[in-house]
Amino acid sequence: MYTGIDRRKHCRAKKPYMLSLRMKPNEDNKVISDDWDVVDVSNFAVNSIYFYYNKNLAIGTLLDFKIHISAAPTIVSCTGKVIRTKRHLTSFVSGIAAVLVNMDEKEREFIERSFQKDPHHDNRLTLTS
Repeated sequence: MYTGIDRRKHCRAKKPYMLSLRMKPNEDNKVISDDWDVVDVSNFAVNSIYFYYNKNLAIGTLLDFKIHISAAPTIVSCTGKVIRTKRHLTSFVSGIAAVLVNMDEKEREFIERSFQKDPHHDNRLTLTS
């Protein structure tokens, strides 16, 4: 486990959140799949999310996200863009890191408020990267 200085810009939520996701329609507006997959979120910040997924995704892949925040009945809908993947050698899953894009300021503020209400939220101060 890393014990050095945390240089991330935003605090992370420790409590698990649920994420529904699917591939965004391609350039021809053809939906690749109407099915939504549900995964547990391992690492969640206001602008990014990390989760394990049983499919390989290419960097740059756009995904529709529905983030289920347990502290409220609200579901945050936004787009995620895959920025990093890591295939686990001993299993069939990959770790996927994505930035949250196309999120309006109200949704961003809602996430920040839900972190503040969450007793499992990581309150430490972090340095900007």
